[in-house]
Amino acid sequence: GRLRPRGYVVSGDEPRAVAVHPSGKFFYTINGLSNNVSAHSISSTGLATAVTGSPFSLTSATGPTAVAVSPNGIFLFVANQTSSDVSVLSINQTSGALAEIVGSPFLLAPAVGPTAIAVHPSGNLLFVTNNNTSPGTLSVFIIGSTVILTQIGGSPFPVGLDPQAVVLNTAGTVVYVANKGANSISAFSVDQNTGALLEF
Repeated sequence: GRLRPRGYVVSGDEPRAVAVHPSGKFFYTINGLSNNVSAHSISSTGLATAVTGSPFSLTSATGPTAVAVSPNGIFLFVANQTSSDVSVLSINQTSGALAEIVGSPFLLAPAVGPTAIAVHPSGNLLFVTNNNTSPGTLSVFIIGSTVILTQIGGSPFPVGLDPQAVVLNTAGTVVYVANKGANSISAFSVDQNTGALLEF
């Protein structure tokens, strides 16, 4: 468990969050002020090198605040707090380079202020917390075969005040939301087919 310094790498302006590719070969940093994503490859010794073309711009999206990689490592999802939408980028499995897909970014709802994002273990559902409403909300999307995001019926679902984090259990049957403003955790069962939520 001992940590050893391995130097540092340069990101964009105001880096906010980092996600590691399932292969362990790349990691991605979202930059909240420069509205882009820095991509780095990871060597066998843990050293990081910028991917050619990095940083990658986010089209028509501002204020990226959270990031997640799909379980199969093919797509990167970015929650953009200022523009209240989600950017989806494809990941080149050899180089780690990013390319935004057609239709991205996908609108959540006007001025909801997304704060956190998580992908279901199946890769078929996407969860986004929003904190610009009172109480906060949890948006749920079906990830289509062409990675088009479709918000499910009933979404967004109310949670506690100022939600700041979202995570699923390993089986994907339960989703948890940490509500900073309410000092509480919201917990929902997840329908594996439709994504519908039922609060405990």
